Amino acid sequence: MLFLIEGIPPILLAGAVWFCLVDRPADAKWLTDEEKATVEGDLAADEARKAGDGKGSTGHTGLRAALRDPRVLILGLCACGAYTLANAVSFWTPRIINNAGVDNVLSLGLFSAITPLAGIIVMQIVGRHSDRTLERRWHAAGSWFVASAGLVALSFVTNSPQMVVVLLAVVAAAHYAGLTVFYSIPSIYLSGRGTATGIALVTTMGSFAAALSPALLGFIQEHPQPLVGTAHQRRPRGDRWHSARRRYPGARLEGEELMRPGPSTAASGWCSDVKPGEVGSGGPPPAARPRGGGQG
Repeated sequence: MLFLIEGIPPILLAGAVWFCLVDRPADAKWLTDEEKATVEGDLAADEARKAGDGKGSTGHTGLRAALRDPRVLILGLCACGAYTLANAVSFWTPRIINNAGVDNVLSLGLFSAITPLAGIIVMQIVGRHSDRTLERRWHAAGSWFVASAGLVALSFVTNSPQMVVVLLAVVAAAHYAGLTVFYSIPSIYLSGRGTATGIALVTTMGSFAAALSPALLGFIQEHPQPLVGTAHQRRPRGDRWHSARRRYPGARLEGEELMRPGPSTAASGWCSDVKPGEVGSGGPPPAARPRGGGQG
């Protein structure tokens, strides 16, 4: 049902595009004859510039030619990164906020709604500035650099819900801003039918990344590996470690058991209440089992 509801607006917009938009400026009823001539002249000059400086050619008419064009392949790799970032923003935002300590469903939904709202505002600002300056590449690249920095910063504030929401909003805003400008770049280098072929190839490469990235991100989350250290320092899988840290501040992992500070009667000062598979049940902490030579 959710996918059906999401599919209704594109279907309605497709009908509006078919009946309201035209193929060339000369057919636009909302333009005066003078405006039509101006737009047609600008487009002709742009095509002549591309042919003159080698940035475009009417020969780019097939898939084989697009595959041989390194600029199209570079744009395709950029699309792979952009679509992977889109999945991170769209699919994983609620999980990231939940891991930061927000368990209430209503609060989780409201916090998750902040990120796309920030994207709507920023993408308008960046898009308008790109149009005024007629610059595309640095607007797209700069936006995605900011998004990448935001993702890196997220790894250092995972226990602060406020900072997590702020950084997720920054990442979403930068992603949408970059994507707004990105798809105007192929037309700078390609002309005629080559533009459509190039955009199709770029989108196809990005779609493959979009299909693979959720499984890859899920695998990474379920099988985390330390950047430094040895195998015995690895944490339990997935969200269970974060849930345990919230329930037992100061907890540590010993083999297959999660250790937390024990009662004062425990000789070792540490006791084992829960194994990694039992973490995050949401119930009260079980009775502690003393370790070492102390008495329970």
